[in-house]
Amino acid sequence: MKSFRYTRNKIGDKGAKSIGENTSWGNLKKLDLSLNEIGDEGATAIGSNITWTSLEELSLYKIKIGDKGAKAIGENTSWKNLQVLCLSSNEIGDEGAAAIGLNTTWSNLQKLYLDENKIGDIGAIAIGKSTTWSKLRVLSLRINRIGDEGAAVIGSNTTWSNLKALTLASNQIGDEGIAALRKSTTLINLETLHLYGNKFTDQENVVNAFTGESWKNLQTFIPWITPALQEEINMMGASTHQVITQMCLNSKGLTANDAIILRLLLPTTLEILVLSNNNIGGRGATYIGEDDNWGKLQKLDLSANQISDQGAEAIAQNQTWNDLQELNLSQNQIGNKGGIAIERNLTFRNIRKLNLSWNKLGDEAASALGKNTSWNNLEELALDNNEIGDQGATHIGQNTAWKKLIRIEIHSNRYITEIGKKDLRTNSIFGSFVVV
Repeated sequence: MKSFRYTRNKIGDKGAKSIGENTSWGNLKKLDLSLNEIGDEGATAIGSNITWTSLEELSLYKIKIGDKGAKAIGENTSWKNLQVLCLSSNEIGDEGAAAIGLNTTWSNLQKLYLDENKIGDIGAIAIGKSTTWSKLRVLSLRINRIGDEGAAVIGSNTTWSNLKALTLASNQIGDEGIAALRKSTTLINLETLHLYGNKFTDQENVVNAFTGESWKNLQTFIPWITPALQEEINMMGASTHQVITQMCLNSKGLTANDAIILRLLLPTTLEILVLSNNNIGGRGATYIGEDDNWGKLQKLDLSANQISDQGAEAIAQNQTWNDLQELNLSQNQIGNKGGIAIERNLTFRNIRKLNLSWNKLGDEAASALGKNTSWNNLEELALDNNEIGDQGATHIGQNTAWKKLIRIEIHSNRYITEIGKKDLRTNSIFGSFVVV
């Protein structure tokens, strides 16, 4: 047994104790018991295991292990190969965080997630003083109670020279904590830094603090996000049982940075994502397109977001959304390259509704769409208000794969003449459903 994943079930302390007391999984490398009903007793049994000397990844997300459970895990001395530890959403306070920070066994630790807990300055200070995790690359402490003192000690750590991503978002860090982080000589190697949702008052100063030659490696810096998204994040953090299947944030002024946060936070249960009429742009669409987590996504609405070909191409490269049925990219700035990329995607085989209206698609994109043979479930296609001419209309009219198509809107394309309209209407499958 090298990997054991049993998530979102009803495993309690009794079951966790049986797992923790197992002595036959000497080769176990990955253990994931997230989203169960395990408490501190079960976590203590897991932390007390001395058999899993090969363990590399441990995930106990959202199971309420508390300080007692976190302390037992922090005191483990057998997991010398541990690389990834996720203890987010577990009601861990300073005592549990301090035990984790004091661990001297995990010299190979690369990623540590302690989001959505109750960790304050005392716990953050213990973590910040760790000199064991020289290989640490990701440290995430989002939605806790860390203030200026904790931030200052984290910033003063000189061991984490390999740290690339630091998340201190949604804490209680003020201007003093920001100043301390800015002075760090180790954190200058960061590529990602999230500080949104804190208590600093001088936003301009925060931006200036992390720019310039000293912070040349910083690629993704998010000092704040829109209030609407922050409110959603706070609600997600407060909920202990809610299963998130949809997120609707249309007309909220979201930017590319907000899109980054959404991609990181929204769970595998997501089925509907509506982000219409915002300002995420090509960069935000690119981050959304890079998602590899939303395997159940059925509807994605990114209409009216100033998305160009680059963003559309990123969406088209996604290989995770096998269940996607509705994709709305209307009212953007997508041209031929983006349209062609969408057609070439082989993951969206279950697409039923595709809206590309009010873009800049021309004959090249329309011709590529017309040659599509993979969208066998397509029912509605909107291509109106583009720049399509007779050539593109003719190729669409020649399609014989869209046997379920019951509506195609291609009106308001000024370059389509009666020739193109005729070729569309004479299609034996959907000709009578064409609105041109």
